[in-house]
Amino acid sequence: MTNTPGRHRELDRVTTFHSGIHVNILLNEISIPEEPKAYYSLSWRTRYRRGGANRRFYYTNRDGYWRIPVLTALELLETAERQGFLHPRYDDLQIRHQGTDNRIIDSRHYDGNAREYGRAFAEIADGGEDWGNHPTFVIIEVPDGTWRKIMIIDSAKEVCTFRSTTTDNEYNLLTRRPHLTPPWIMDNSMQDASSAMMRQFLQILRTV
Repeated sequence: MTNTPGRHRELDRVTTFHSGIHVNILLNEISIPEEPKAYYSLSWRTRYRRGGANRRFYYTNRDGYWRIPVLTALELLETAERQGFLHPRYDDLQIRHQGTDNRIIDSRHYDGNAREYGRAFAEIADGGEDWGNHPTFVIIEVPDGTWRKIMIIDSAKEVCTFRSTTTDNEYNLLTRRPHLTPPWIMDNSMQDASSAMMRQFLQILRTV
């Protein structure tokens, strides 16, 4: 679930295409010092452009923030589900984050409360981003409050993205620092998330 640097071992992947470019969800086994044994993580991976290098950065000046059609994300997550990637046997115990009792913030719960909706969105998106006048988003925050895994769907429900933020100022690997509400910092690596988090994202994609 974490973006903490560690040893990744790819176990399997599912693939589809968007604009002629492979888009993948990888099932990984990750080993880090903070966990007594390896844990599983699912990762979004793609390329910058057709025939180009693997996409390392979530944001670039040329390409902007990574985003894909909602239908592409739904197809990949449903394929991952059929192939067993989202099965609870791949759940991450999140020992390094004090367990699995994640806080889930669903923007649809703020209907009628524009102030709270705007406050939550300012913690996950740069003010210069255009997601329409009322995007749907879900924030999954780990129990120790250091990391969030996020899905944003634009107002037209056509395009979405998956990103990570952290409060860890010591975390500098691939970190982008746009204008988010402090103490949140956007991680500029492609998102890794637990199978439980991916199940939550899939559930919401199916209902928008």
